[in-house]
Amino acid sequence: MVSIAFLFLCGALKALADLQEESGMKEVSWLNKWELRKGFPVYNAVRPWYYLWLYRPRFIERFPYSSTWLVWLTDKWHLYNAFRSVLTILAVVFYSPTLEIYWDALILWGVFSLGFNATYEGLK
Repeated sequence: MVSIAFLFLCGALKALADLQEESGMKEVSWLNKWELRKGFPVYNAVRPWYYLWLYRPRFIERFPYSSTWLVWLTDKWHLYNAFRSVLTILAVVFYSPTLEIYWDALILWGVFSLGFNATYEGLK
């Protein structure tokens, strides 16, 4: 039963991410993870210590890990998708069969779609 609530919220978060992308904010907000000079990201020539010198991001990061595992702190699109991933995992963990698996899958897909459509159409 808890999985139904989690999947409804997953649908709502997917709609919020789509609306964020359609508004054009994603095209600008991707710059939030990089250090900017004159409005443009600065190319990175060194491998940062916090990646143990193994990985070199293309541009200089605004704060450590802002282009990898902390990217969800840089803009709403990444935040919505990170929360959606967590809720999807929780939905799987707390899933308990009620009907046959095919009926459950249909119901859960419908709940996700309901959350998506209610949010998308409500905020469009």
